[in-house]
Amino acid sequence: MIDRPARRPALLPLAALLALALARPGGAAELRLGLAAPPTTADPHFHADAANFALHRHVYEALLQWTPDGRLRPMLAQGWAPLPGGDGWEIRLDPAARFADGAPVTAEDVAASLHRAATIPNSPGRYTPFLLGLDRVEVAGPGRLLLRTHGPGPLLPNGLTTLLVVPQRIAATAGPAAFNSGAAALGSGPFRLRQYRQGEGAALER
Repeated sequence: MIDRPARRPALLPLAALLALALARPGGAAELRLGLAAPPTTADPHFHADAANFALHRHVYEALLQWTPDGRLRPMLAQGWAPLPGGDGWEIRLDPAARFADGAPVTAEDVAASLHRAATIPNSPGRYTPFLLGLDRVEVAGPGRLLLRTHGPGPLLPNGLTTLLVVPQRIAATAGPAAFNSGAAALGSGPFRLRQYRQGEGAALER
């Protein structure tokens, strides 16, 4: 099992216009970041696109993330390990992981998010290529998942850096419009979505 170090805040890319409201003593400061292209949706599962991910990763988190030197490290996960026989992966969640409303991130949230990302209707570009080889997701207990694959799935952890997690109740009921309006935009990342304007940008607040 590969274990995680202490949780650390996500780094902001210097890479549409994204305005971030940053709390500071004595008032608020605004930081504006220019993205290479405008995000097409605030829904973290609707359209697999680099500009969208650049926005979404400030609000939501994945199970794993890349280090600057190209290695995998835990994010929402606490650790991960191949299953005996090599037909999948065991994921253990960080018990300290919380959504912005204070609710814990559960195995059920992860399972629902992976299902939504793979099956969301009318998507112009689904996230299924990042789940290549995944057969099914099993909740094996509190904070524990088994990701079963069709045979060996050595690259599945790479894809888990891109699949972002939302609460189960939101994954089961909300569509892209609810994320775009901000009504369903609840993640575990360092910022919350304050406003999204398609083709223009978004405003986030800490």
